[in-house]
Amino acid sequence: MKKCYAHHLKAISQAYKQKPTHYLKEARALLKAAMLLDTLRTDLPPPEGTQRRQYLDQRADELFKLPRPNAIDEQVPQRLRKRRACLFTFLDYPGVEANNNRAERSLRPAVIARKLSCGNKTERGKRTWEVLASLAATCSQRQQDFVEYLESGAGSWYRSSLAYPPV
Repeated sequence: MKKCYAHHLKAISQAYKQKPTHYLKEARALLKAAMLLDTLRTDLPPPEGTQRRQYLDQRADELFKLPRPNAIDEQVPQRLRKRRACLFTFLDYPGVEANNNRAERSLRPAVIARKLSCGNKTERGKRTWEVLASLAATCSQRQQDFVEYLESGAGSWYRSSLAYPPV
């Protein structure tokens, strides 16, 4: 599961405030280097881009392999090791971003509307709103009509995802 770089960088920053370490500086530099490589991707000759990408993999493996001596020092490495396999996914697939800012910005109006509409007063209302907002956003991105999608029955799977007993 890919995790947003903004969240990784925030976790590193918070850990660094608690206990500044060389490791945290290195982890931050690794993520920043990956983001820089992403911006330079189109300007680099393919062999150089591949070489730099391989270097990031080597550096990540070196950095994440050893456990840290205490619990505070281990939180960030454990987080990054857990997501190691997909840490650089955005470098392998053009169009995949290092962060999920665009997705979060697109969901923000739905979250505000849910809060204003009292759709969050019950767990069931909250979950129903989340599912419908997600379906609406997906339809919008696919340039599909949301109402037609629901009427066609294609969106009927969402009922099972609510899994609440009748009220």
